Amino acid sequence: MKNSLVTALLCLAFMPGFAQSSGYEFQGQLRATVSKEKLPFGKSIHDINPEFCRYMALPPQDAFVLDQRIDRQKIYLGCALPQYLKVTGSPQGKSQYVQKDFDDLVHYVSVEVSAVSGGKIRTAQGKSAQLTPEQNFILAKADMGSEVRVKVFFRYKEEGSKVNEGEFGTTVVPEHEAQFPGGVIPMTEYLKKNVSDKIAEAVPKTVIQQAQVVFTVDETGKIVDAAISSSSTNLKADKIILDAIRKMPKWSPASTSKGLRVRQQISFPFGSQGGC
Repeated sequence: MKNSLVTALLCLAFMPGFAQSSGYEFQGQLRATVSKEKLPFGKSIHDINPEFCRYMALPPQDAFVLDQRIDRQKIYLGCALPQYLKVTGSPQGKSQYVQKDFDDLVHYVSVEVSAVSGGKIRTAQGKSAQLTPEQNFILAKADMGSEVRVKVFFRYKEEGSKVNEGEFGTTVVPEHEAQFPGGVIPMTEYLKKNVSDKIAEAVPKTVIQQAQVVFTVDETGKIVDAAISSSSTNLKADKIILDAIRKMPKWSPASTSKGLRVRQQISFPFGSQGGC
């Protein structure tokens, strides 16, 4: 099962010709995704995310130990870019190597798979990285747009090592995801003009909290059900963000492998720039 990393926008500072304005920008999305159609046919947790080692959350000390053992590559905003913006030093080319190192180093003690089905969280346990029939059934019923969570319990192969617990998530998406007309760069330009530039004019020198907006691209590509899911705490900024999303041009709608158009919910984060 092929896994993809969808980078709607990773770091605006890397975009050609993108001038920083207000410091309050679309922060971009980096998420592991898996096709709803292919998810039921996975044989192991590697089919949920073939490079999960790179994104697995661990307690700080355990993460440090793992990093030391395999030189694990972390993904930060600005460190991994789309193919057409790939930069020297990107960890993308090393991902499979890192995952293989992890698999060679550890023994899987157990694996817990959770997925949302019909709005309810369902969980199943397994004793290895291989998916059980019950886990496969849960994955087959996972709601579109929800996140599959996987807890991995493992120990290093040397004698006496403790059991470690890591966790990663993967978003369930259509085979072909919805896309802003022209792709990432035109969307970046649109959001700069209609969000960051307008916020700079409307609320200059004001500290604004991070905001989150959720919207759906329907079967025709129209933006519907847009709402602020996490407020910036500034009413003017929230209104600017929401107006920009609602006035977006029609997207190319999401679709299945057979060309059937489907709805897709999308979430965009906005906040003060920094860290790239």
